[in-house]
Amino acid sequence: MERRNDDELTAIEEQTADEAIRRLLARYGQPTSVAPPPDLTARVLARLPDKPPAAAALAERQRRRHVRVLVGMLLSVLLVLLILGSWGVLVNSSGPAELLGGVTSAVGQLVLVLVLAAKPLVHVLFAPGVTLLLPGVLLVASAVWLWWQLVQQTSLAQPVEA
Repeated sequence: MERRNDDELTAIEEQTADEAIRRLLARYGQPTSVAPPPDLTARVLARLPDKPPAAAALAERQRRRHVRVLVGMLLSVLLVLLILGSWGVLVNSSGPAELLGGVTSAVGQLVLVLVLAAKPLVHVLFAPGVTLLLPGVLLVASAVWLWWQLVQQTSLAQPVEA
Protein backbone atom coordinates (compact mmCIF):
# COMPACT_ATOMS: atom_id res chain seq x y z
CA MET A 1 0.00 0.00 0.00
CA GLU A 2 1.36 3.44 -0.94
CA ARG A 3 1.69 6.35 1.38
CA ARG A 4 -0.47 9.30 0.36
CA ASN A 5 1.81 11.96 1.84
CA ASP A 6 4.74 11.08 -0.44
CA ASP A 7 4.88 13.97 -2.92
CA GLU A 8 8.07 13.03 -4.72
CA LEU A 9 7.92 11.11 -7.97
CA THR A 10 10.24 8.26 -8.73
CA ALA A 11 12.40 8.48 -11.84
CA ILE A 12 10.06 6.12 -13.76
CA GLU A 13 6.93 8.09 -12.77
CA GLU A 14 8.61 11.36 -13.73
CA GLN A 15 9.68 10.00 -17.11
CA THR A 16 6.17 8.60 -17.77
CA ALA A 17 4.54 11.93 -16.86
CA ASP A 18 7.01 13.85 -19.02
CA GLU A 19 6.32 11.60 -22.03
CA ALA A 20 2.55 11.94 -21.54
CA ILE A 21 2.75 15.74 -21.48
CA ARG A 22 5.01 15.78 -24.55
CA ARG A 23 2.54 13.55 -26.44
CA LEU A 24 -0.34 15.80 -25.41
CA LEU A 25 1.50 18.96 -26.50
CA ALA A 26 2.69 17.34 -29.75
CA ARG A 27 -0.94 17.25 -30.97
CA TYR A 28 -0.94 21.04 -30.97
CA GLY A 29 2.57 21.49 -32.33
CA GLN A 30 3.97 22.49 -28.98
CA PRO A 31 6.54 23.21 -27.65
CA THR A 32 8.33 24.95 -30.45
CA SER A 33 11.96 25.71 -29.83
CA VAL A 34 13.02 29.31 -30.18
CA ALA A 35 16.62 30.42 -30.18
CA PRO A 36 17.43 32.80 -27.34
CA PRO A 37 18.24 36.38 -28.29
CA PRO A 38 21.92 36.95 -28.95
CA ASP A 39 22.31 39.65 -26.26
CA LEU A 40 20.49 37.75 -23.50
CA THR A 41 23.57 37.38 -21.30
CA ALA A 42 24.47 41.05 -21.63
CA ARG A 43 20.90 42.12 -20.79
CA VAL A 44 20.76 39.89 -17.72
CA LEU A 45 24.14 41.12 -16.48
CA ALA A 46 23.11 44.73 -17.09
CA ARG A 47 20.01 44.31 -14.91
CA LEU A 48 21.88 42.80 -11.98
CA PRO A 49 22.37 45.25 -9.09
CA ASP A 50 25.79 46.69 -8.41
CA LYS A 51 25.72 45.68 -4.75
CA PRO A 52 24.70 42.35 -3.28
CA PRO A 53 21.22 42.44 -1.70
CA ALA A 54 22.61 42.16 1.84
CA ALA A 55 24.88 45.17 1.34
CA ALA A 56 22.04 47.18 -0.24
CA ALA A 57 19.74 46.32 2.70
CA LEU A 58 22.42 47.35 5.19
CA ALA A 59 22.95 50.65 3.37
CA GLU A 60 19.18 51.25 3.36
CA ARG A 61 18.94 50.55 7.11
CA GLN A 62 21.81 52.96 7.78
CA ARG A 63 20.17 55.62 5.60
CA ARG A 64 16.87 55.21 7.46
CA ARG A 65 18.68 55.43 10.80
CA HIS A 66 20.38 58.66 9.71
CA VAL A 67 17.05 60.11 8.59
CA ARG A 68 15.45 59.16 11.93
CA VAL A 69 18.30 60.80 13.86
CA LEU A 70 18.06 63.94 11.73
CA VAL A 71 14.27 64.14 12.16
CA GLY A 72 14.69 63.60 15.91
CA MET A 73 17.22 66.41 16.11
CA LEU A 74 14.98 68.76 14.14
CA LEU A 75 11.99 67.93 16.32
CA SER A 76 14.12 68.48 19.43
CA VAL A 77 15.20 71.92 18.20
CA LEU A 78 11.58 72.78 17.38
CA LEU A 79 10.47 71.63 20.84
CA VAL A 80 13.16 73.75 22.52
CA LEU A 81 12.08 76.74 20.43
CA LEU A 82 8.45 76.19 21.40
CA ILE A 83 9.33 75.92 25.08
CA LEU A 84 11.51 79.03 24.97
CA GLY A 85 8.89 80.92 22.97
CA SER A 86 6.13 79.87 25.36
CA TRP A 87 8.21 81.06 28.29
CA GLY A 88 8.84 84.32 26.46
CA VAL A 89 5.15 84.83 25.66
CA LEU A 90 3.68 83.73 28.98
CA VAL A 91 6.33 84.75 31.54
CA ASN A 92 9.29 86.90 30.57
CA SER A 93 11.37 87.15 27.39
CA SER A 94 14.65 87.64 29.22
CA GLY A 95 13.99 84.84 31.76
CA PRO A 96 15.88 82.05 29.93
CA ALA A 97 18.75 84.45 29.17
CA GLU A 98 19.02 85.37 32.86
CA LEU A 99 19.50 81.68 33.69
CA LEU A 100 22.53 81.49 31.37
CA GLY A 101 24.54 84.50 32.47
CA GLY A 102 22.24 87.42 31.74
CA VAL A 103 21.50 89.41 28.62
CA THR A 104 25.05 90.80 28.51
CA SER A 105 26.78 87.42 28.03
CA ALA A 106 27.14 85.83 24.60
CA VAL A 107 25.16 82.71 25.54
CA GLY A 108 22.45 84.84 27.15
CA GLN A 109 22.16 86.97 24.02
CA LEU A 110 21.88 83.82 21.87
CA VAL A 111 19.11 82.46 24.10
CA LEU A 112 17.33 85.83 24.02
CA VAL A 113 17.50 85.82 20.21
CA LEU A 114 16.07 82.29 20.15
CA VAL A 115 13.26 83.29 22.53
CA LEU A 116 12.38 86.32 20.46
CA ALA A 117 12.54 84.27 17.24
CA ALA A 118 10.27 81.60 18.71
CA LYS A 119 7.60 84.03 19.91
CA PRO A 120 5.88 84.33 16.49
CA LEU A 121 5.84 80.53 16.21
CA VAL A 122 4.08 80.27 19.56
CA HIS A 123 1.62 82.99 18.60
CA VAL A 124 0.77 81.16 15.38
CA LEU A 125 0.27 77.83 17.13
CA PHE A 126 -1.93 79.29 19.86
CA ALA A 127 -3.99 81.48 17.54
CA PRO A 128 -7.69 80.58 17.45
CA GLY A 129 -7.65 80.06 13.70
CA VAL A 130 -5.02 77.32 13.88
CA THR A 131 -6.81 75.48 16.67
CA LEU A 132 -9.99 75.54 14.63
CA LEU A 133 -8.17 74.60 11.45
CA LEU A 134 -6.86 71.30 12.83
CA PRO A 135 -10.29 69.60 13.19
CA GLY A 136 -11.20 70.79 9.70
CA VAL A 137 -8.03 69.33 8.24
CA LEU A 138 -8.66 66.04 10.06
CA LEU A 139 -12.24 65.96 8.76
CA VAL A 140 -11.16 66.55 5.17
CA ALA A 141 -8.35 63.97 5.47
CA SER A 142 -10.73 61.33 6.84
CA ALA A 143 -13.26 62.06 4.06
CA VAL A 144 -10.53 61.66 1.43
CA TRP A 145 -9.40 58.41 3.04
CA LEU A 146 -12.95 57.03 3.08
CA TRP A 147 -13.45 58.04 -0.55
CA TRP A 148 -10.20 56.30 -1.53
CA GLN A 149 -11.29 53.11 0.26
CA LEU A 150 -14.53 53.15 -1.75
CA VAL A 151 -12.62 53.70 -4.99
CA GLN A 152 -10.30 50.78 -4.27
CA GLN A 153 -13.14 48.42 -3.44
CA THR A 154 -15.25 49.31 -6.47
CA SER A 155 -14.75 47.10 -9.51
CA LEU A 156 -13.98 48.82 -12.80
CA ALA A 157 -15.73 46.13 -14.85
CA GLN A 158 -19.41 46.44 -15.70
CA PRO A 159 -21.57 43.94 -13.83
CA VAL A 160 -22.59 40.99 -15.99
CA GLU A 161 -26.30 40.38 -16.08
CA ALA A 162 -27.45 36.80 -15.85
